[in-house]
Amino acid sequence: MKELLEIYMRDGIFHPEKLSSVKGIVYREGNIKKVTPAREAIKPLDRIPVPDRSLCCETDWTPCIITSRGCAYKCKFCSLSSCVQTFRSFPIKHIKEELFEIINCIESYPHVRILDDVFALNIKKLEKIKNFILEHSFQKKVTFDCSVRADLFNEEVCNILKDMNVTRVLLGAESGSDRILKYYRKGQTVEDNQRVIDLCNHYGIEVTASFIIGAPPETEEDLKETYNFIKKNRSKFWNVHVHPLDPLPGTEIWNYAKKRGFVTDYDEEIKSVNLSEYLSDELFREYLKSFLELICFDVEKHFTVAQKLMEDFYSNQ
Repeated sequence: MKELLEIYMRDGIFHPEKLSSVKGIVYREGNIKKVTPAREAIKPLDRIPVPDRSLCCETDWTPCIITSRGCAYKCKFCSLSSCVQTFRSFPIKHIKEELFEIINCIESYPHVRILDDVFALNIKKLEKIKNFILEHSFQKKVTFDCSVRADLFNEEVCNILKDMNVTRVLLGAESGSDRILKYYRKGQTVEDNQRVIDLCNHYGIEVTASFIIGAPPETEEDLKETYNFIKKNRSKFWNVHVHPLDPLPGTEIWNYAKKRGFVTDYDEEIKSVNLSEYLSDELFREYLKSFLELICFDVEKHFTVAQKLMEDFYSNQ
């Protein structure tokens, strides 16, 4: 952004020959789409200053913080690992400084979103953040939400999050079928997902879980397992997102969809398609409807964008 702003402020326009020197962007030269080389990862992360939130003091948006960038995992469907190769964490000193500024300046709803792709990765880091929050009694002033990984989640992690006053976690459950979880290379099992749900339910932490359906090897039996998993836990969820598997550029799923002719490098929008080799489009639509009805009538406690996307996908089939 800094380089792009400098070009625009200097020239008042984006000339293609100037854009070609900016790494990590896509632009057009006439009708030709140009992709520049990838940018190097910023290291160390504290080269990035704490955001000056006084510039957006008029907004009612919930304040957010990111304590790390990237992801240490390589799920087949995720574009993050293809565009952000290195997982990096902000130093604790930087995180404390930013948290202190955010919480002491909150004027709207007293809630902070922790937007790391997976927050609860390092137990030592988690302990230091918790201790800082308790030291300043921030847990009495605000609530938090964050994302978690099922295979790393245990009672110790749950206790730390509860002490921090985390009131909701976001869980990428993805499937109720161990076979499909293994295909996605998630590194977690259905049992792991169940442990997160049960522990959070016991400690009074809400769970929003996301699921993906329509993987290439997915069968009707796999879909039934996911459906039954959601139904079994319907009273324990705060909400559930279910969405067809999207082929995102740069992922293994994209390459698979490209080989089957579902997508091309010239597509301007991400396409939602049925990638399963074992489910007819008609049967896939029937299950989309079943999942939608299950969420609307048995699970949902809060309307989400994911539900709207699912409704739009179903209505367009």
